[in-house]
Amino acid sequence: MKRVFLFLISAVVVTFAVFSLYPSYINSPAPSHKEDGHIDEAAVFSEVIEKKSFEDETTHYLEKVAFDYMMPDIEIKPSEIHSDSFVIVGIGDSLTLGTGSEGTKGYLDLIKRYYEKQTDQVVLVNHGVYGAQASHLIKMLDDPNMQKDIEQADVLFMTLGGNDLVSIFNHNFAHLTIGDFIKGEESFKSDLRKIMSTIRILNEDVPVYFVGIFNPVFESLAEVKELDEIISSWNIATKNLLEMYPNTTFISIQHLFEEDTNLYLSEDLFHPNDEGYERIGKEVISRTEELLMVQRNPL
Repeated sequence: MKRVFLFLISAVVVTFAVFSLYPSYINSPAPSHKEDGHIDEAAVFSEVIEKKSFEDETTHYLEKVAFDYMMPDIEIKPSEIHSDSFVIVGIGDSLTLGTGSEGTKGYLDLIKRYYEKQTDQVVLVNHGVYGAQASHLIKMLDDPNMQKDIEQADVLFMTLGGNDLVSIFNHNFAHLTIGDFIKGEESFKSDLRKIMSTIRILNEDVPVYFVGIFNPVFESLAEVKELDEIISSWNIATKNLLEMYPNTTFISIQHLFEEDTNLYLSEDLFHPNDEGYERIGKEVISRTEELLMVQRNPL
């Protein structure tokens, strides 16, 4: 994407950001807000933002910018997968793609190295797409090449939701309310149900790990508590929905970016850098190992 577009996305996201595995029998950390996953605050969100006072360095990120959301460039090529391969498939947005990393290829690179220590012939198929929303992934799942890869997957990782949040912000900024996010959350859940149903039709048994979204401005815009509440609400709603599907795990990464946030972000102040992706990868591995322990030692 052009740098202008990246800057504009940064401008939108730093105002409240995004991105995106516990099964129902592993407890997640207790949320800091109500379990219904919704925000009670009814104030106009844009007015809340305008009343805040920020340093000059971050003020320009709060400008009311309008940008044309570009349809992601989606091209799904056939993968070379042998019958004896252990297949890791990644689907979703730029967090799965690894945007922002330099020395690595995102968190999936660490995941691949983890599995290579346990088995031979590990193949990573990365279908992450910059800018992908849930509606885009639904269309991608109609592609025969994508379907074939999921059918052969031994494990599947997914990030989704960040761009859906950005889209809500972009299209409603002038009169943005908490209600816009609640409505968007319901729409996202509807799309996610379709995505999960399709995945389970293609591969009934593959373990699915869904990595949640995070707030890249947790520290720099700490005064705007509403941003983190919205992201927390979105994550809780996503986790609750995924618990309805067997062998499907939600992994929270929100807490990984709540201290020294900028140390783990790339130059666009939106995507993780190599250190950020390493933190995500380690968290994912930790959660998958917890799941395996529970499966091997049931109560």
